[in-house]
Amino acid sequence: MHEKVLLSITYLFRERVEFERKSADDDVLNLRFKHYQNRLIDTLNRILDERRRIKLEQIREEARLLANASSNSPGLAMMPKGPASPLKGVN
Repeated sequence: MHEKVLLSITYLFRERVEFERKSADDDVLNLRFKHYQNRLIDTLNRILDERRRIKLEQIREEARLLANASSNSPGLAMMPKGPASPLKGVN
């Protein structure tokens, strides 16, 4: 799913001139370009939705890990994260 949603930025945006053909009407040109714009907006919205979904999964997973850590050993959940300083409290 990620490969379908995440596109290369260089291929994502095109200008109206790229839709012009020598024999195309302005109405046809506008129709093609509007279709392209709608597809682009749809793609960007799907990317944003996927990112929101991933972020929610990450938040839920962190909350689950914290809940498990606090239920298994309450003392460890309250300890600060990060490396302990071996020189702390030494004069």
